[in-house]
Amino acid sequence: MEDIEDLFDNSTKDALSGGPLAQVPSDSLFYVDKSRDLSVKRKIEKHREKVLRCDSMLQCNTFVEVVPSSTGKSPRRKVKFI
Repeated sequence: MEDIEDLFDNSTKDALSGGPLAQVPSDSLFYVDKSRDLSVKRKIEKHREKVLRCDSMLQCNTFVEVVPSSTGKSPRRKVKFI
């Protein structure tokens, strides 16, 4: 009785999955990527060219005025000669 149930379960699974995997050709199961990859050297150069967001925020912006120094310049003492 169990053999019949196992056969019924297996045939149901095969029908739902499109047939038994042993009979399906490997070309339809797997995808082979044939596109041309960039060389490793080019990938490294491409990543080095990118500017990090934190660095781009610190770069000078011509539309923003520079904040004056909060300490200010201390006045120089005049030296008195006697």
